[in-house]
Amino acid sequence: MQSFHSVDLLVQPASIYIPLVTNLLKNKSIQVCAQNHSYYGLGAYTGEVSAIQLKDLGIKWSMAGHSERRSYFYETNDVQFMDHELGHSKQNETGD
Repeated sequence: MQSFHSVDLLVQPASIYIPLVTNLLKNKSIQVCAQNHSYYGLGAYTGEVSAIQLKDLGIKWSMAGHSERRSYFYETNDVQFMDHELGHSKQNETGD
């Protein structure tokens, strides 16, 4: 069996399960990351989770621009959209 020493394992639970999964994986070499984060920062955006909120949960990673978001929510490859979303990640250090 081949050994991999430079592989990072990540799991992406639904946002409401992040605290539970983080607790279950405590002291493991598996990182928890978010499936998505809000296009917007903090504010009244019902149902959205901001990069700042994820950071408060200890989350360092979030996926941006994945295919389900593009298909079901009509998010695009628009450079302005992606720059804005990634800007929130970088500004709030979620590591996206």
